[in-house]
Amino acid sequence: MMLLALAIAAATPQPWVEMSAGPMLLRESGRPGLGSGPLIRMDVGYPLADRFAAEVWLSGAMQSAPHGAPGDQALVGAGVGGRMLLNRFGAED
Repeated sequence: MMLLALAIAAATPQPWVEMSAGPMLLRESGRPGLGSGPLIRMDVGYPLADRFAAEVWLSGAMQSAPHGAPGDQALVGAGVGGRMLLNRFGAED
């Protein structure tokens, strides 16, 4: 029974969770220098067909003000998106 449940779970499309992060540099008009800080993005997606998928994402950043200027900032963004597989590379086609 356990093997049957594992086989069914492997055959059904599985949602995915992604997280990416890195540094952010941003120049704003009217402010000297560059602001910098960490940026993070998290995605949750679900395959709809063999080559199509849908996802929702959330991103956020903390930006330090340039040296000697006041005004640290934070931003948050969210959205929905779609993916389409155009080509597969590798031995598994």
